[in-house]
Amino acid sequence: MSNDNFWTRIIGRGTAATAATRTFGPPPIPTMPPPPLVELILDSRHEFLRFTASVKIWYTTTNGTVSNDHVARFAQAAIHRRAEEVSRQYAVTQSERLRNELCVALYEAKPISLQGVTAAGYCTQILVRQEDREAVERYERTARRRAELAQELEIDALRGQRLQPLLTDPLRATAWWLGMNESRVDSLPEVAQTFTALRQTLAGPAGRGSVANPADTWGTLVDELVDSNDRPANHLLTRQLRRLFAFNGRTDLANRAAQLDGEPPTTAEPGAEPTTDASFESGSFAETETDGEPTMPGHAEDAR
Repeated sequence: MSNDNFWTRIIGRGTAATAATRTFGPPPIPTMPPPPLVELILDSRHEFLRFTASVKIWYTTTNGTVSNDHVARFAQAAIHRRAEEVSRQYAVTQSERLRNELCVALYEAKPISLQGVTAAGYCTQILVRQEDREAVERYERTARRRAELAQELEIDALRGQRLQPLLTDPLRATAWWLGMNESRVDSLPEVAQTFTALRQTLAGPAGRGSVANPADTWGTLVDELVDSNDRPANHLLTRQLRRLFAFNGRTDLANRAAQLDGEPPTTAEPGAEPTTDASFESGSFAETETDGEPTMPGHAEDAR
């Protein structure tokens, strides 16, 4: 075989292989034109303040849809709507974060209203007017200061509500002062006298009952009466309270009240009917007349 025939055959084989590869291999990847860069005006969280976003838009067509300017406008409108759904959640002071969120939100290619077309986007830049940014920064500073003032006022109001009952209760006020000044025990008598005098001053010249105290409870009213120097009233009140406790089956409270009076505890079982006069057993506290003066039932003998 001559050399010419040998090289002719080799070249022929290479040409045939190349032709087979081109005929039966994968089709060549088409070259796509670069996506257009468009500017989108996006609403922000604050009315009348907007972002200017630079966005690259890709769109693909299927089912024989023709790619033209009409399709491009549909794709741009769809990307604009998707971007604005995100931008309305942010203030113009958050432009960098908005850019990152737009890149995530627009990354996925989604179908648009035009059949057979999907669109995706990528945000390259967010621009904000400087005066808009400064206006929002001032608004945010004012809002933060307003929140701080509201919190301070709430703390002051709570502190006033906590301290107000102390002004009419020298014992609690003195205990509160001692908790704040444990090393000054020697000053307690003077402090107690000060709080007692303060209560008298706040009550006014007509007496303690002349000023309505919003912090009053039944417990504080009873305490004030028991702490007074009116011995007959104290005796009447304590006896009635003990009977009331026993009548309602609270012998535990009746026993504790007896201990305060230095008397032996009651022997009645909880829930048992107390031994009292008929008016008390009937549940009535109607007044009875004794020498022309009203007195509580069961205590006519005390009044005599």
